[in-house]
Amino acid sequence: MSRKSTTTPPPTDLRVALGIDPGLGTTGYGVIAARNGTLTALEYGTIRTAVKTPDADRLAELERQVTKLIKRHHPDTVAIEKLFFNTNTTTAMMVSQARGAILSACGQAHIPVQEFTPLQVKLAIGGYGLFGAIANAISYNRYPSITTSPVFKSGANDFY
Repeated sequence: MSRKSTTTPPPTDLRVALGIDPGLGTTGYGVIAARNGTLTALEYGTIRTAVKTPDADRLAELERQVTKLIKRHHPDTVAIEKLFFNTNTTTAMMVSQARGAILSACGQAHIPVQEFTPLQVKLAIGGYGLFGAIANAISYNRYPSITTSPVFKSGANDFY
């Protein structure tokens, strides 16, 4: 697992969200804290599983790593990308299995899960879903503390 992290602020009026872009080989994640209208990136990175490892072991590892994230940051909610099914059924099945492992970790921790399509995320960040959300957010300058964060350069998201 590769990650960048900062210290979680004290829990006064703090709300913490864990966002996850699921995949069997690579799962991107970001942890964001909201306090008094200010958003702060606490941690972001990728969870990678070895291609030549049996799928059951890869899914177990993904669930373990997500559980560690949950224990480290105690999120109030988890946002996960809804499965987008196009023509590649093999990829869709692998992403579905990864989502299952992630949802299991969230369920065991009793954390509410919100599901969003990639288009919903782009609309929420940038206000328009047809451009890449990063370019959108930067051009609209809606979330400067997040858009200037290294998370947008790290590969931990695929919103562009």
